[in-house]
Amino acid sequence: MMGKQTWVLVVTVGLLVLAGCNKGPNYIGEDSSDYLGSRTNSESLPTTGYIVNGTKNALSADFAYGADLSSVAEVEENGGVFYNESGVEQDVFKILANDGVNYARFRLWEDPKSADGVSYGGGHNDLKTDLALAKRAKLAGMKVCLDFHLSDFWTDPDKAWAPKSFKGHGKAEYASLISAHVKDSLQAFKDASIHVDSVQIGNEINRHFVGIGVNYTAESTMQLICSYLQEGINAAKSVFSDVQTIIHLTNVKSQAEILGFAQAFKNNNLTYDIAGYSYYPYWHGTMDNLLTNLNAVEALIQKPIMIMETSYVNTDSGNDYTANMVSKESAEANGGYLASEQGQLTEMADLCSLLSQVNEQKGMGVFYWEPAWLPVKGSSWASAAGQKYADTGTDMGKSGTAYSDGLVTWANQSWFSSSGKATVSAASYKHIKAKDLAGTEMVKSLVKDTLDLSINLAIATEGLPSTVQAVTNTDAYRDVLVTWDAAEVAAMKAGGAGTYTIHGTANGQAVIANVVAEYNLISDPGYELQSGGSATGSTDVLVTLPWKAETTGGTRPVHIDRKGDAARSGKCGLNWYETSASSFTVSQDLASVEAGTYTLSCYHRSDTIDDDGGYTQAEIWISINGAKTSYSFLDSLNGYAAGFVHDQITSIAIPSGATVSVGVSVAYGAKSWGHIDDWSLAKA
Repeated sequence: MMGKQTWVLVVTVGLLVLAGCNKGPNYIGEDSSDYLGSRTNSESLPTTGYIVNGTKNALSADFAYGADLSSVAEVEENGGVFYNESGVEQDVFKILANDGVNYARFRLWEDPKSADGVSYGGGHNDLKTDLALAKRAKLAGMKVCLDFHLSDFWTDPDKAWAPKSFKGHGKAEYASLISAHVKDSLQAFKDASIHVDSVQIGNEINRHFVGIGVNYTAESTMQLICSYLQEGINAAKSVFSDVQTIIHLTNVKSQAEILGFAQAFKNNNLTYDIAGYSYYPYWHGTMDNLLTNLNAVEALIQKPIMIMETSYVNTDSGNDYTANMVSKESAEANGGYLASEQGQLTEMADLCSLLSQVNEQKGMGVFYWEPAWLPVKGSSWASAAGQKYADTGTDMGKSGTAYSDGLVTWANQSWFSSSGKATVSAASYKHIKAKDLAGTEMVKSLVKDTLDLSINLAIATEGLPSTVQAVTNTDAYRDVLVTWDAAEVAAMKAGGAGTYTIHGTANGQAVIANVVAEYNLISDPGYELQSGGSATGSTDVLVTLPWKAETTGGTRPVHIDRKGDAARSGKCGLNWYETSASSFTVSQDLASVEAGTYTLSCYHRSDTIDDDGGYTQAEIWISINGAKTSYSFLDSLNGYAAGFVHDQITSIAIPSGATVSVGVSVAYGAKSWGHIDDWSLAKA
């Protein structure tokens, strides 16, 4: 153990040197592998009774057990201190290395501060910051992945502003600007004797990249985007010839989308090494669907695959500097696990096991996102200047906005307590590899023993579910088979529209289904059968059959959203939002409508008509033999707090053999938003 003197990294003109000092409690030096600080943390955290199972198949010897640790510098600068499981102060990189992390990832922004020098926040990950962080990761024995956002602040599918340095340059010059930024940045790492093992060229580039809208179906757009990506790849290889290059996408729930991108990259001869994806269980669907989609991509590209971002909620609590982006309720409703440390452990064990099942042993790694972002005052996702820049892409400096929540949005998904002490989850990888906490998974209870269901008798294949969810001793939701009373099911089908009580048995326990049976002629009335779901933020999938969409303005004026507030029931809803004025019509053609009198209805939720850019049209409609009947809901755009509002057209007379279509049409101003869900066209 070293004495009281600690060590700090000092950056000088592209070279990192080590200098002794008496501050910076978590920095480590060349010979500090056993360094422990003088401070202790006596917080009592549970350490026993957990189950962590190993992987189904063997993982490759160089599998990346990774963590994104981009916020560490800002956390420490604002007083955050990290403690190992024994409660002793220690460098966070060494804590996590001891707990099985072998790969650190850092986002890199070009100039994350305003013209008057105000940091945008979010870790302020400029070159100087990342050099110091990467040096510490290397000293702890980790590999380093550098995540080039190619922006000055956060990029994701909703936004990716080009760096301020690109201003005044045409798109034809972007390739050389990207190349210069990547090459110069990596050369600084090389000059500091820090070997960069992998790089991402862009971050979640499904919708935007360096300020340009991305559409994988647009051939000319993909040619341009791929030319930019290739320049970044070539620049990286020119500095570190063995660096692994990664293209990072999200919305992995949609096989059509990720295969579409993979094919577009292939068509443009993009020479990347690894296909990377974000996967957050509460946003991106089931792991069964994930494995199917990853194997489909691998079959097409025959390249290694990594999960570049994942995490899971372990609590709803926090301190005064906490603002949980994902709540316990939302995680448990959509993520497949209880929001607990056991649930967090199981999510990671399941994901590593899934990667062991990718074809040809091509599942090469996973990175847990921001497990060390402690909720300390001053370390937030954005400063006031950063908030304004994130919203507009315009640098307004200190005067830009008075608003910033000043809070940490990810602390309830951390591997450390709010006071900085490592929890059992910090050792996820160690336990997965060692299988020292393996145990038999068993059902504890059913999630619900009474189900409220709606069944559409107009769809011959629709019926009662074959499984129900149970909670296991690993805090996972698992499907268990249910057997329904056959006589009661037959009586429902014979009885037609109405309400029924049907009894069943699952895992030896009684289950009751309270069923509302109806004839609804609209297929996929809640958008649940669309080909994908939500990714980070409000990123999601375009409308697909049986619905169809016609749009004007913006990049994605309307889409299917899987965020918790987008759906009135189920997990999906139709969503609209754009940063520019847009319009859309989403409609469905109906076949074989019997003659009769019908009611058309759906539910909407929106901002108010006067908010943001306003509205000029908001209506549902039905077209019968080309004659349209509409209902405007402009007068009921009442804001989020009003919840979902019921819209309907009654007394609709449909003659025999009619051609029938139904739909919604909306024209809205910049940043107006809304949702549609739960359609019905049924006989009155």
